[in-house]
Amino acid sequence: MMNIVQRSGLGVLLAFILVVPTFALAQTCGDHATSGGEECDDGNTVGGDGCAANCTLESELRCELAQGSGKTVQAAFFTIPSPLSGQLSLRVGGLRADRPADPVPFVIPKESVFFPLAVIPGIATSCTIAAEIPGWGEANAGGGLIDCGSSRLDGVDVQATLDSAAAQPALMVARSGTGAMGSVSFEIGLSSFSIFGNPPFCVASPGTGPPEYGPDKIPCTGDDPTALPAVTWYGTSGTAVGRTLNVNGSTNTIQAMVTGSPIACAQLDGTAPLSGAKLVAVLPAVDQPSLGDVVQSATLVCAPTGVLPTPTARIIPTCVPTPTPTQTSLSGSPLPTATSTPTRPPTQVATATGQAATPTTQAATPTTQAATPTSPQAATPTSTAPPTAVPSATNPGGAATPTQPVPPTATVTGVPPASPTMEAPTCAGDCNGDGFVTDGELELAVNIALLREPLSLCEAADPQNRDAVAIDDLVRAVINRIGACTS
Repeated sequence: MMNIVQRSGLGVLLAFILVVPTFALAQTCGDHATSGGEECDDGNTVGGDGCAANCTLESELRCELAQGSGKTVQAAFFTIPSPLSGQLSLRVGGLRADRPADPVPFVIPKESVFFPLAVIPGIATSCTIAAEIPGWGEANAGGGLIDCGSSRLDGVDVQATLDSAAAQPALMVARSGTGAMGSVSFEIGLSSFSIFGNPPFCVASPGTGPPEYGPDKIPCTGDDPTALPAVTWYGTSGTAVGRTLNVNGSTNTIQAMVTGSPIACAQLDGTAPLSGAKLVAVLPAVDQPSLGDVVQSATLVCAPTGVLPTPTARIIPTCVPTPTPTQTSLSGSPLPTATSTPTRPPTQVATATGQAATPTTQAATPTTQAATPTSPQAATPTSTAPPTAVPSATNPGGAATPTQPVPPTATVTGVPPASPTMEAPTCAGDCNGDGFVTDGELELAVNIALLREPLSLCEAADPQNRDAVAIDDLVRAVINRIGACTS
């Protein structure tokens, strides 16, 4: 049975368990005639239509995602977490009186899965959408087995491995181990993608969003230009391990491990929402946009609740977007000159000039008074030697009348004195300027992008002076970590 799991997936395992073991079951389930221990028979062995794959009546277990649910992308040098909220349902069969040892089959209806978009501060909008995958029937996004029979379920723990160095990387999935009562093994089809640059999170009315949202102008619906085809995630209530070998052309390995917990078999009657369960899944992937080779993992925690909301159309809140400086700086494009120039320099100039603010303000009055007696000799040093005029104005003991008008002139024109700290760093991610990017510096850059640390700790993480660390900045830093500093 283990060989079948490794070659063909959980769908074949389900058919093997439910159809092959006895001649009687193979002859009755799916023949349009209710007999033996069957509660129904609709002529197929696919669930989700009211009659489960083992020809028992289905009930619905609904799960509202609670705190602790989320998705993580583990890249070569950093981890990008994003929260998951929303809900999903399991259409679950029952135990057969004539097969009390068998596990209980279930499917995950595609339309029951709803994950609102998640914002990764400073990086992207993360979208996760359920989609059909082969083997589970039309309109189902996956399914699996629940260990509520009299014998324990084999193949609870899952390991998914992908070799990036292979000419045609093929995913190898192996299941092992025996779980406790209520253990779950499953597959789910998800399309996970990101809209980089954080476009507006609201639209004036449905269908009026920006082009980043696709033809329907609604984010995270699957028609977004950045949407990816659905792929199969391999899940369990036990331990799931994802591994990507030979990452980005190296000999390194990325590994992620997540652990779940069983469900209560008493909940299979569907009279109450699914609660207390923790389901986990993994998926290695190669050549992901802007990230390279990665391992993805997901955790779904079901919380107790009274009545679950009915999934609605995936439309973000209606509003009139009003861009703010923060949104503009996170968009991935440099700020306009009129706003970007004073964004950082005022702080730097104040630091450099110290007490110069007071003399500069006081100098405004003498400047006006000096307009009439100004002579050609006074104008010459003012216009041709600003570097000399600035220190003169900031030195109360040596201020000269000809040089006092210069600081107000600089303030009016918006051209502050040059400062070495205003120059763009020569190496993205090189926080200490030693010409190398370390793992610690990469981690700091990611924390700044997630707004966990201030930008002042590593201004080299923002090589384009946008006052924020965006995904392209992190990619440049990773490139510099792998090789020599080039940008």
